[in-house]
Amino acid sequence: MDLNQLEYFCTVAKIEHFSKAAAVMNVSQSTISTAIAKLEEELGVALFDKIGREKRLNDAGRTFLANIEQALEQLDQAKDAAASTYISKKRCVSLATDCSEAITKGIIPFLRSHPNYLIKQRYETTPQIVKSLLEGEIDIGISHVALSHKRIKTQPFLSERVGLLVNKQHVLASREFIQLSDLKDVPFISWEMGSANRFMTEDFFHRVGVIPNVVLEAISESMVIEAVAADIGVAFFPDGGWYQNFVRSESKRFVPSNELRIIPIKESFCYRNFYLLTLDGHNLSDDAWFFYIFIVHIFEAIENEQRDFRKSVQWE
Repeated sequence: MDLNQLEYFCTVAKIEHFSKAAAVMNVSQSTISTAIAKLEEELGVALFDKIGREKRLNDAGRTFLANIEQALEQLDQAKDAAASTYISKKRCVSLATDCSEAITKGIIPFLRSHPNYLIKQRYETTPQIVKSLLEGEIDIGISHVALSHKRIKTQPFLSERVGLLVNKQHVLASREFIQLSDLKDVPFISWEMGSANRFMTEDFFHRVGVIPNVVLEAISESMVIEAVAADIGVAFFPDGGWYQNFVRSESKRFVPSNELRIIPIKESFCYRNFYLLTLDGHNLSDDAWFFYIFIVHIFEAIENEQRDFRKSVQWE
């Protein structure tokens, strides 16, 4: 007997109707009938009594059902235990971030080098990240905000210069640089409410007293790029994103770089910064600490690449 036979039997025994059981199991009625017949043949006993055109579970069937349900439950428990054992052998690090693209460039090379790790991550706002750290739900937080919380330790790990992404046919495309005040009436592509990039956008404009003419609130980086490529509007875009997606990437996974241009913004505060957050006075586990050190070092190299890129395009 096999597991399918047992599952078919349990379903028929509970429903006491072969065609309905077949519908529940998403198989043909003949498949069910054949499986039950083979099962009864192997057991050497009938499990159902024929009453007219129907079959009803008999005493032998009821006894067999009770034992099989217990065996199947133990089998499920064994599967769960095996899965838990597998996960427990992996080295786990839990983190929360308010901007997933910030950490992706670090997690991918980390897991390539250390496949025995499990990185558990989730999206949270900065206040939620603080709460999760204080309650011990996560090891590390990644935020665009430098906190001054007395129980949270803040470590900067990435700083990206933000420029203006425009279509090469746009009226601003010929400019060597722009000022934020130049964008007062220009159709602008912003980000969804509550996102780290939305806070950054609002902060930039607030500093110069400009209310942007927002025509789209994007929910992803790819949407921003495609909208700018379609000349719907302009958008803020970090030099790291420009370097990774258009200069360095041979695949050009979004749109051809010859459709777009990034223009330096004159205001010196136009940077996108990210910070690693940990609970002050609380020692990270060895696994979390190893991940933390790896991330700090790999983003130091990434930031050096981006700084060299800015120099190469005279954007410093």
